[in-house]
Amino acid sequence: MPSVLSMAMVAIDLTYISAQNTHYPKQLVTVANGATFIALVLPVEIKAKVSNIIYMHVHRESRKCYVGITVQAAGKRWLNGTAYRYNRRFGSALKRHGWEMFDSFVLAFGDDRNALNQAEVAAISAAGGHKSKFTYNLSPGGELVAENDKPIIGVFLATGEERLFKSGTDAARKLEMTSMDMPMAVARGTRASAAGWWFRFKYDELATPPKSWGEELRIDAMRSKWGKRVIAINYATGERRLFSTTAEAAAALGVEQSAVSMVAQGKDSSAKGWWFRFEDDDRPMPLVHGSQAIRLKLDKHVYAVHLITGERRDFRNCSVADSELGLYNGATASVASGDRTSAANWWFSYDKDIAPPLAFKSALVAIARSKAVVAIEIATGREQQFDSAKDAASALGMSRAAISCVISGKLKTAKGYRFRFAKPEEVICNSRNS
Repeated sequence: MPSVLSMAMVAIDLTYISAQNTHYPKQLVTVANGATFIALVLPVEIKAKVSNIIYMHVHRESRKCYVGITVQAAGKRWLNGTAYRYNRRFGSALKRHGWEMFDSFVLAFGDDRNALNQAEVAAISAAGGHKSKFTYNLSPGGELVAENDKPIIGVFLATGEERLFKSGTDAARKLEMTSMDMPMAVARGTRASAAGWWFRFKYDELATPPKSWGEELRIDAMRSKWGKRVIAINYATGERRLFSTTAEAAAALGVEQSAVSMVAQGKDSSAKGWWFRFEDDDRPMPLVHGSQAIRLKLDKHVYAVHLITGERRDFRNCSVADSELGLYNGATASVASGDRTSAANWWFSYDKDIAPPLAFKSALVAIARSKAVVAIEIATGREQQFDSAKDAASALGMSRAAISCVISGKLKTAKGYRFRFAKPEEVICNSRNS
């Protein structure tokens, strides 16, 4: 069987766009069309904070993926999937499957927006192309976002002010919106407004602004939602009842209104033995409910690789893996969900196609804790940047402890130098110049 390293030789590697990518271990990620990408191995808490990256969200079962770039912190861009709710294709997939069914990978850091744009175009193409059955992307990437060539007119609803924008992206940037998709989502009619603005395509002169928006629209939507007629079916007897609202169903059956709503929206399978759906919803009644449904949801197959010996095993679920490998309760799940890199030298994944990391335990901790430092020569003011305090100590002929004391404020200088940790933008800049 080929090693992870030999497999990586034929994988799609975008880490060349920045020297910053050399600081992290790598793993392999296979997507729906069979392509394999190299991704960076980042602890969860670090992954949420990184910026200027190209990333990929992959559905665990189908391996269908969404490729994107962001210059802001990844956690703020993704928002556990809510940031994509206005994306027609990916947003629909998230609503159908749930954010927890997708794994997020950082493919590379980029030194500038142009490098990220080029990498995004290459990644989407390699993953099967936009609007294909293999990806959720609606555009080829880069500056060519979906429908980006269409000019739109924006109306500020509070004042009636009108502005012409060359594209939805242009509007989002000039109006400083957090999501590039919002203006086009309004123009397409999938939402009423964005940041107080309404949009229409320039040549769609029949479109008119909404009569309500913002909080007023939310209240109207809630009234409509809670006012829908609800059908209730008893699992044990098959009894079927029709109610005017979720509140009426809750009062008649002795169930919390929120529980009725959760089942009717498809977020739960039952409430006190009853299943609910809105009258205009044609969803079939689930075959299982209650504790049986919970067990079925938790009974997720998990794959294991011993990071030292290479031994591979698979288990019916995380609890079985914990028991058979003698691990503490929850160890397997914490690794499989990405909260930990390994447990007792075992690595776990819900997807057998994802390769284990090349570094783990102390090696990964050392990488995560290594911070770039800047040395300032007092005599000249000249600054030098090093990947870590250890590298600085070796190059300048001093102890690492002395550098740490200067950075922490215990010493003012050491051998004619002042020291500080490098700022994130300096690390990116240094990578660009190297």
